[in-house]
Amino acid sequence: MTVPSLPPSAAPLPAALGEVIGAYRLTAVLGRGGMGCVYRGEHGTLDRSAAIKVMHGWVAEDARYTSRLKLEATLVNDLRHPNIVDVLDFVESEDPVRVACIMELLEGPTLAEVIAAGRLSPRQALHVARQLADALAAVHARGVIHRDVHPTNEMVVAPLDADIGSTPSVKLLDFGIAKVTDPSLSLRTQTEGLVGTPAYMAPEQLASEEATTATDVYEHMQVLFEMLTGERLFAEAGLAMLRRKLAGITEVALPEGVAGRPALEARRVAGLSGDPEHRPWLDEIRPRLGTLTELQRAAAPPAR
Repeated sequence: MTVPSLPPSAAPLPAALGEVIGAYRLTAVLGRGGMGCVYRGEHGTLDRSAAIKVMHGWVAEDARYTSRLKLEATLVNDLRHPNIVDVLDFVESEDPVRVACIMELLEGPTLAEVIAAGRLSPRQALHVARQLADALAAVHARGVIHRDVHPTNEMVVAPLDADIGSTPSVKLLDFGIAKVTDPSLSLRTQTEGLVGTPAYMAPEQLASEEATTATDVYEHMQVLFEMLTGERLFAEAGLAMLRRKLAGITEVALPEGVAGRPALEARRVAGLSGDPEHRPWLDEIRPRLGTLTELQRAAAPPAR
């Protein structure tokens, strides 16, 4: 789905600071994108802050796009998982035209920012991977495939000087292109075409084929590699990346200091298979991550 919009930096704000949406007064801009803007909002009565995603006016008037945001709010509200950002309310108004999603305000960097600032310890990385796998398992159990699992859509909400073992330490964000397979949800997704973030997309996504739960496994395994090494697994651009992904991964090299490295590498290679049928299920991956975390705990000093 293509959104006809100006570049984020050139587009006017969809709502002015000081405006009240729902029960929240908009006080600051947290981020801008093609479809709208995310604000910080302060509740008019309660001592509570929230993140308010407001769609641009020309987008809010198109039912295709408003249904996408409503679907995202419905999905997240249904999931209610500690490792998934929570939705507090969905607001639609006509004068002025406003379509907004009110979400919990998360304090902390994205996982991409944490990785860029310096490698996580192996134990921290495994803790994050386990919690994200738990979140994805809940998503899949609800009949949803995320389709856009990557470090920018994951936020670390725990102190980085801890081992990030407590739940929740990380939150999964942005269900804007999620695929819905559950027929009980009246809002359905557009499933055809190329959707996702190319650097993390699975081969079947790049080929515009059907996404399955194995698609999220492929993306999740790339995130784990990046956390452990500080480097993106597929750093090539364009056709070079496409060829390597379609050829399938046969070898993954992780740092020597990772306890249980051979077992972890075996899981990663399997999870990055070019054939979705050959990838492990999250129910296989989650207990193995737990076992590897215990090995790392015994082998490594406390996290810095």
